[in-house]
Amino acid sequence: MKILLPFLLALMAPAFAAEPSPLMATMKLTHTAKDTWRADFEFSEPVERLELSDTGTSYRQHAWHLRTPGVALQRQGDAELLVAAEPVRRISVDVDLFLPYGEKSYTPMDRYSDGGTDVYLGFFDGRAIEGGKPRPLLIRFSLQPLPGEHAVAPPDNPMLPDMYAYFGPSQAIQSGASKLIVDPATPAWAQEVLRTTTDRVSAFYTRSLGRPSAFAPLVMVAMGDLTRPGYSVKGGAIGYQVVYRMEGAQITIDTADGRTRLAHVVAHELAHVWQSSVKQGGIGEGPAWVHEGGAEALATAALRDSGIVSAEQSSAMARKLVDECVALKESTDGYRGTYSCGFKRHVDSGIAPAVLWTRMMNLSEQSGQSYSPAMFEQAARR
Repeated sequence: MKILLPFLLALMAPAFAAEPSPLMATMKLTHTAKDTWRADFEFSEPVERLELSDTGTSYRQHAWHLRTPGVALQRQGDAELLVAAEPVRRISVDVDLFLPYGEKSYTPMDRYSDGGTDVYLGFFDGRAIEGGKPRPLLIRFSLQPLPGEHAVAPPDNPMLPDMYAYFGPSQAIQSGASKLIVDPATPAWAQEVLRTTTDRVSAFYTRSLGRPSAFAPLVMVAMGDLTRPGYSVKGGAIGYQVVYRMEGAQITIDTADGRTRLAHVVAHELAHVWQSSVKQGGIGEGPAWVHEGGAEALATAALRDSGIVSAEQSSAMARKLVDECVALKESTDGYRGTYSCGFKRHVDSGIAPAVLWTRMMNLSEQSGQSYSPAMFEQAARR
């Protein structure tokens, strides 16, 4: 036994090997001209390969131009890589304006009517590959605007999720508990709904979920084509930011239905801000119906209880979602099913959304685990 024990311990050692330490880096994003930027990476150690996240678009293939000799952009499956012929400490990339919208993903860039631009920093992030094995990458971002313009950056904290940077003539304006960067072409009625809904719903989530957001929500609103037919409001929440893009000729017309639709989007995206307001855990790679259905459930409750919509309007929103789920045969597999059938599962739990999500957030924060169906069931049972 004395001979075997060291041998067995040697076999077991790899299973308990420490995770590789993060590779530290800085990236300065400089606005070099109206439609171009330069991204300058500097790493704490020489690197050969960086694996970058999938953008869902041809963004890097069209907009990125490598300045550093011997470094190339390569695609492998859903991932793109920066590959160096020899290890390098610095990589420099010119980046062109890229406005095709990222459907079902973070859009790489969004432009305001006055020339301001949102740039998603997450598409500059990724992980290092050493010896075929991944190593976490922690980047600190800094921004350099053009002379006379402003740059608004997320907090200098590489542990927070990557968010959007803003370059342009506007500054973030305090409005109640939130800050806003609003395209000057945004119709007055939409600006009113955005401000009122953000303030009232934020207050509802703070009160009903028992915690404030970790940061004051930063709301960024860009206007698209207001001449084409229709009404489109697209929103995305990441960290403490909520980014909207509005377009369509009907946006210019103040109607009760338009106000309700916009308020619903705002309440839904703000729900994600609160779902992310935990010290560890939160939204992860698990089935999206948990947090998307939860955001729908929280939004309908928030709009009703904060007086933005009537009880009848809130009930109509709920019926529409449930009817959509029934038409989808109660499947959460498809894109819309994550919202409508996720919502129906919350309704079927019989637990008030704020109560259920107070439990979910506490469970996630205590365990460090992401939201999951198992956590949902545990919260519903309690």
